[in-house]
Amino acid sequence: MWAWRDAGREEEPAAPVMSEGSPCSEGVAYPAPEDRLSGERAPAWALSFDPSGELLAVLTTEGLSIWDWDTREEVARLAGVSGPTAPVFSPTGCLVAAGVERELDGVDTPVTMATSFDLPSGTTVEHLGPQRGPSGPDGVWVDEPESVREVGFSPDGSLMTVFVDARMQEPHVGLVDTATGEPVGQAVEDSVITASMPDSERIITADASQLTVWDVRSGEELHTVRDLTEPDFLVVPGTDEVVFVSGDRLVWWDYARRREVRSFTMGGFADAGTRAELGHLGFSPDGERLYADWYVFTGAEGDQTAEHTSYVWDVRSGEDLLAGAEDPLRFRRAAEHPDGEALVVITPEDRVVPVDPDTFEPGEPLF
Repeated sequence: MWAWRDAGREEEPAAPVMSEGSPCSEGVAYPAPEDRLSGERAPAWALSFDPSGELLAVLTTEGLSIWDWDTREEVARLAGVSGPTAPVFSPTGCLVAAGVERELDGVDTPVTMATSFDLPSGTTVEHLGPQRGPSGPDGVWVDEPESVREVGFSPDGSLMTVFVDARMQEPHVGLVDTATGEPVGQAVEDSVITASMPDSERIITADASQLTVWDVRSGEELHTVRDLTEPDFLVVPGTDEVVFVSGDRLVWWDYARRREVRSFTMGGFADAGTRAELGHLGFSPDGERLYADWYVFTGAEGDQTAEHTSYVWDVRSGEDLLAGAEDPLRFRRAAEHPDGEALVVITPEDRVVPVDPDTFEPGEPLF
């Protein structure tokens, strides 16, 4: 089989190489948009700052919008980028990864492909993830390709994770070397919903009720955490700790020592039962603040609106910094600048709004 595949093969062009850490100050090579983005026409779904804080990536219904948030200028718009895969920047450079919906030969329905965009060079690389891609001279898929659900990076930026909706007993998480763009491994054959890397040696996954820590190289289960009521969780950087939802609490848990560190209460979340949806969970870059939001739909069928309850906790004191405000801030997503000088949120109305990080007063929408 291998002899047949390699016989008479012409020399293939070199694959494009991903960024090795170029800063966003080198500029953006992708073309600037020709029209002005409208928040009413293109609602926002997710957002993320680059590690230097110079650029803001916003996922909209018209693609991935790249903004110089300080000058309020949209510097690029990457068409085809679609939800639900939120954009994520590499921790070490101006490389953003997201999902791009594509039509593939021999496949009936569009497939969301993990795609990295090196903004300074304009280099775009697609990543299949842990699935058997097209083979043979006609590029036939061995299995129906699966869409990517999440992309992410190890804290040192050396690995990118590609998490797909794989079948049972098939790997769910693929690992990509960010220096070369080449796949270097795959892991986790259990059914999972979310995944994250606390470091380059471990992967943490969660389903609806359990969180599992895996050794990347051996595939061994290192730790398990039960009593989850939502699959979304946070990794506490540089530690053996995670934050997850259990009932109406966010539990900060040390999985190596198997003990609770602290907790935060989301009043009313558990009482709302299956109507409640967790909308956002995130840390500030310095780890001093914990952001969360949940919502329920209210109103008659066909005319429903989402009623949001948002929190910004001071991690050390446990104080909810939004509590007591006459008109408290509400958000669907939140991203804090790496230096803490700005906070940008997606409002319940799907608009992107800068917010004063000290007073939580909203400004004029970015678009």
